[in-house]
Formats: sequence, structure tokens, C-alpha cells
Amino acid sequence: MLKKILCCSAFFMTFSALASDHIDGAPTAQHGQTDLTDLYAFPTPGAGDSLTVILNVYPGVPQSGHFSSRVAYEIEIRQTDLLGAGEGRFRPLSFDIITLTCQFTDPGHHHGTDESGNIFCQVSKDDQLISELQGPVGEVLSNNVFKLASGAKSDPFFISVPHFQSVTGRKRFPEANPNRQNGMYSLNVLSLAFEINFQALSLSPGLLALAARSYDSETLVNLDRVGRPELTNLGLHAYDGATPLKRSYNQKQPFIVAPSFQEQYQQRLMENITAYDQLDGITHWPQNSLSILTQTLVNDFLLVDLQATCWQNQNDFLSIERQALGLIEVAGCGGRRLQDDIMASLYALFIGGPSAQMMDYLTGVNAPYHSTDHSALSNQFPYLGPTQESTLMQRAALKYLIHTQE
Repeated sequence: MLKKILCCSAFFMTFSALASDHIDGAPTAQHGQTDLTDLYAFPTPGAGDSLTVILNVYPGVPQSGHFSSRVAYEIEIRQTDLLGAGEGRFRPLSFDIITLTCQFTDPGHHHGTDESGNIFCQVSKDDQLISELQGPVGEVLSNNVFKLASGAKSDPFFISVPHFQSVTGRKRFPEANPNRQNGMYSLNVLSLAFEINFQALSLSPGLLALAARSYDSETLVNLDRVGRPELTNLGLHAYDGATPLKRSYNQKQPFIVAPSFQEQYQQRLMENITAYDQLDGITHWPQNSLSILTQTLVNDFLLVDLQATCWQNQNDFLSIERQALGLIEVAGCGGRRLQDDIMASLYALFIGGPSAQMMDYLTGVNAPYHSTDHSALSNQFPYLGPTQESTLMQRAALKYLIHTQE
């Protein structure tokens, strides 16, 4: 027993250095499977009662990378109420909770094979098993409740790294540049994609809150979490010697962060947004409005409305929150689609204030979805493109950036 305790403690101490989002914390090459990079959620095209959810992990995964039997993934979906128009307060309900849980068997290590292991996923409603799927990683699996795809894919996230470093370094907001390079060019991730049939689950589609976590499948210790992607990178950034908070945040379970911790995270959000607000030399956020905004964001979950119409030519990311805060009159479907420029959404909100126009904050990344002359997005489930050829230098550059962004 002592040996097992020591083993698990060492494992946890190693994994506890990991963190969510692409450049959030200090993941290691040995345990990249714990690192949640992105969460996407949007109404399934052409299916009004279906939600598509994509969870990506292991940024810059090499060709030999694979899911681990030691790391499990969970996505929690809750129906949600809006409390107080103009106050941006949302209440995830404590019943009809949908949970997706996936675990893996390690692949065989036979010379000359491409075996990627097997996946086993369950859908539960209020802790009661509803449906399950299992099969080889890389195949599309389905039943009447949900569809599942897993495996290595081209990373759809796009960001201008120099642009991001200028903002988090509190230097300036760079001018638009249509030829700015995508820092995720040619890099890959491990992906879990789902289509969930709400009619089969006897649920009415409406306003939903989502968050995901990775955890040790043996000890059940929480390792990483993600709700609104990149919020920790900008909002909890430890500037100029401030106490790092990202690792602490990432080890909390979604939806149940204690009020004492929420207060600490909200204070950091207020400090950072106040600093970003001054990048153009103008104060856009009144203190009382900033307090309401950070109260909304600190309860970190992705919001999507299956009954709303998605905006076609602009980001839906944060549109539900912005409407609830009284910043816009009409929201889209919220959530996050693969093509949404979420960095522009966050920059506009943090730097430009309540009346900012998102188009003024576009990062100008050149051809974000294309690499080696073929598209990295698809119009069919699971919507992600095939893996791209990445170099050791590109993966090393990503790892260096991750290590410098605590």
C-alpha cells in the first residue's frame, strides 16, 4: 500500500505542473495527454436537437503520441438559467446533468503497426448510465444517443504569438497585419469529438453550460480543466512577479469552485483587465461594470444556446455573456465554433471595453486553417482535418512558449 501511495503521489506531483489552453502553464513531453488545449461547442449543422462538442488535448503532439490509459476525460453539460438581466449571472442547474466520460487502453507497441489503442466512452444523466460506445481510436462510432470520433487531428486553433506576447506584456495592442503568422501552423492535437442527441436523452434543447476536465483514471485526482478557452492565459496571467494562479485554477473541478477561490481569481481578472484596458491610454471599463464582468467570467463554463441562430460571419464566442451584461442587444448561439477568432473576442472585451467592435481587434492571422496547401477544417463530422507534417523545431518552439507563460 505504501508503495502504491508513493507511486501515486509522484505521478500527481509530475502531472500537477500541467495546465489548460495552448500556452497556459508548463506541460511536459512525457504527459501531454493531461493538457486540455481547447473546448468547442456548437449546434450540430442541420440537426436542431443535437450538440457538437470537441475537446482537444496534447498541443503539438508528435507522430508517436497517443492517448494514455492513465488519463481520463470528462465533459459536463448542464442546463442553465440566466439570473438578473444586465447582470450576467448564470445558474447551471443541479439536475438533468449530462456527463461524457472517456478512457483508453494504451496502443500495442508492435514494430511496423499503426495501432492507436481503444476508446471507451459513456454518456450519463444524473449519474445514471444512458449509453456507451467502444472501439478503436481513429474510427467513427455511433448509436442513437451520441456519435464519437477520436484520434490525432490538425490543430484548428490560431493565434499570432508576437501579438499575444505584446498584449500580456502590457506593451501595446499591435496594429492589424493581414500577413501575421499563425503560431499553431502545422501542429497537431489529440481530439475527442461528440454529437449528442438531446431528443434521445429526453431533454429540451436550450441554454447550456459546458466544462471539461482531465483526471487520473486510477486516483481520480483532477489534473486540468477548461471552460472558456484562453481565459486563463489572459485573465489569470501572472504579470511582473504576481503569484501564479493558473495551476491552482486548473486543478479545481468545473462548476464547484469554492467562493474563497473564486474571490482570488476574480481579483486577478480585475487586475489584468484593468491593465489591458489602458493599452490604448483610455479607460473603457467603469469599476462597477468591471466587477460584474469578472463575476460572470470567474464561474468558468462555455455557454451555448441550441435554440438560437448562430451568427454566420462573426464570432459567437461570448455573445451570450455580452448580451446578458447588456453590451449587445442580440446574441448568437454562443459556444465556440472552429472558425471563431476567440482571441479577437477576448481582446475586444478586455481592451476595448463594453462598446468595442470585435472587427477592430482581429489578430490578422494569415490563412489560419491551411497548412501545406490543404484545408485543416472539414464540413463533415468531426470537422477537423487530418494531421499535418510538423517539425521538431515547431514543437520545440511551442513547448518553450508554454514553459514561459506561467
